Amino acid sequence: RRDSLTSTTGFNPLIYGNDVDSVDVATRVAMVRFFSSSNTLGNFTEHTRTLRLYPRPVVAFQLYSFLKSRAERTP
Repeated sequence: RRDSLTSTTGFNPLIYGNDVDSVDVATRVAMVRFFSSSNTLGNFTEHTRTLRLYPRPVVAFQLYSFLKSRAERTP
């Protein structure tokens, strides 16, 4: 029954809003919410640099800055 629904209406339940751009935006929003949640990266804005915003945002993660901010392991 799903096959007939997909072929006749063009509706794909796996695509949010049946639009590729809305999937792209929803994915980016979900990633920002995930990384902004508490205890995920711990103040991640200090460890990222925005390289460009248009046409697509590019953000660099500063690995060494992040690693220095973490507590050091003790034996």
